[in-house]
Amino acid sequence: MKPYFPLFIPLDGERIVIIGAGRVACRRAESLLPFGAELTVIAPDACPAIRALAEQGRIRLLLREYAPGDLAGARIAVAAADSRAVNHAVSREASAAGIPVSVADCREESTFFFPGIAREGPLVAGITASGTDHRLAARASAAVRECFRKLFSGESGGA
Repeated sequence: MKPYFPLFIPLDGERIVIIGAGRVACRRAESLLPFGAELTVIAPDACPAIRALAEQGRIRLLLREYAPGDLAGARIAVAAADSRAVNHAVSREASAAGIPVSVADCREESTFFFPGIAREGPLVAGITASGTDHRLAARASAAVRECFRKLFSGESGGA
């Protein structure tokens, strides 16, 4: 497996479309919101956390099925529906439009992977195991977050 290059891009005010509104979609939304993205979530039903984000005005929630054309104007797309057919259709639409897409149930259809994120002050680190080991990436992200916390709290860590 070849490693993936980390790319940092501004998302402030950028339209991001998430298809699906379950656990994975919620994690993706929560990862993107601190970076100022304008999120639209499309799904026939939504988990309580997604509904709460919509009620708070933090995301736009459209309670309906995905339809071709839903990705128009999107900077990034996330296919996190509970349907392989829907996720595949989202992947095809995004790819045809040149929109980077993360497909929750098929890494081969993804054009990027969501990293584990460590953020403190101006520091942001993205951690990935190149899409092969989510638990390893999560542990590494937690360790980097702890290093950042110590750095900003003034705790000595050697060096």
